[in-house]
Formats: sequence, structure tokens, C-alpha cells
Amino acid sequence: MRATCLMFCTSITNGQEYDFIVVGVGSGGSIMAARLSEADKNWTVLALDRGSPRDPNQPDIIGGDLSGLHDPNYFSIPQKYLLGRLVRNPAYYGIGGTAMINGMVTIAPSRHLLDQLWPTGWKWDDLFPYMIKMQNHYCYYLPSSLTGISDTDCRKWHGQDGPMDIAPPSFEKMPEPLLDLKNECNEYDGFMNDSDNPTKQYGCYFVQQFRKPLNKSDPNSESIRASTWSAYL
Repeated sequence: MRATCLMFCTSITNGQEYDFIVVGVGSGGSIMAARLSEADKNWTVLALDRGSPRDPNQPDIIGGDLSGLHDPNYFSIPQKYLLGRLVRNPAYYGIGGTAMINGMVTIAPSRHLLDQLWPTGWKWDDLFPYMIKMQNHYCYYLPSSLTGISDTDCRKWHGQDGPMDIAPPSFEKMPEPLLDLKNECNEYDGFMNDSDNPTKQYGCYFVQQFRKPLNKSDPNSESIRASTWSAYL
């Protein structure tokens, strides 16, 4: 069962009742609304958000104007090493929240830091099952000869058939400077083909992204943005 999501509606029918109302359908709210609707098929969940619509297929827009008429305009405190300058921090009101305007980058947390610094219940072994539960990772549908991720490591460290598609870099579209950097990393400390593998989480690697390839058999397929909104609701 899926949550009921009303987008840009001006009214709701009088007398209509819901078991849960989730206000704010961003990165966290989308997941909460979906999980509540899955817990009991008799529950009704209303997910509400405000703001202007944004194309759900829009890729990363780094360098573009992230603000809209209804979006908040946040600024940092004065930055000591920027001569007191305030740094603008764009946010987004609307379905998907900031999952709709970020660079789609996904990086696993440090196993060492979680185990050393986080409290009981928030260690690596506690969180890892949920990390892979959300994944539909590319190592399951692209050959290991291309990804550099063995079948064993793929099954051990990554999830399949989860709501969030994780796609690799476009292997054949890398700029020459990045390929040169990769070669230099190989000579120095080795290039990491899988930055999510907790047995080695330091070094050089190309970031993975929340993207949904239109043709998963093609490693350089065009893709669309994957957000918690599109994935869970």
C-alpha cells in the first residue's frame, strides 16, 4: 500500500480523515510516509508539502540557480576564514525536498567512526542492514570486469531490488584529467572501485550516484534522478 500524496492542492475534502499526516515530504518524510503505509494495510497516510513543482527527472544542477519563489533563503554565520562573508545554503520546499536539488552523490559512512564514536544502537552492524535495504546497486546488473566489484563483494556489501537506484559513473565519459588522476592513485595507494566496501574506506574513488539508468544493460545509459520522493512514493 502506498501513501496518499497530494501535490499542489488547494483543498482537501471536508470530513476526510487519515490515521497519519506527514508534513514535509523531503528526504526523510517520503520514507516515513511510505513505511507507515506499509505497516498496516488499513492505515491511511496523507503526505503534505508546499512549494513549487520541480522536474523529477532533472539531473544534478550544480552551478545553477537553486532558489524559487517559495524556497527558503538560508545563510551561514559569518565565516572567519572568508573575511566574515555569509555563505548561502539553498534549500527546497516541495516534494522530494533537497533530494531534488542535490548532486545525487551517495557515500557510505565510515565504519571506523560509527564504531568508535556513535552510541549503542547506532554502530555499523546496527545500521548496515538498512543501508543495503534501500539499495538497487549497479554491481548486480553490470559485469565485474567493468565495475571492479567482485560478485562476492557485491552480494556482501550491497543491496538489490531496493527502492533507491545507485548508478556508477559514466565509464566512457570520464574527462582525461580524471582518468590521469585515477592512474596516479593506482600507483600511490590503489584506486577504490567500491568506496562502500568498509574494509578500505580511504583513497581515491569515483563517486556513486542516486540515478536510475534508462537501460541497465548499457553502462553509459542516460539516466534520471533518483530521489526518496520518486523511489518511495
